[in-house]
Amino acid sequence: NFSKAHSFYERAVKNGQQSLPSNHSSLQQR
Repeated sequence: NFSKAHSFYERAVKNGQQSLPSNHSSLQQR
């Protein structure tokens, strides 16, 4: 789910985490 991955990304950003799982790479390609 895109929105689910997006909220995960937003939550990670709020936590100040810049090293995200490989999930994020494929998210950017979309």
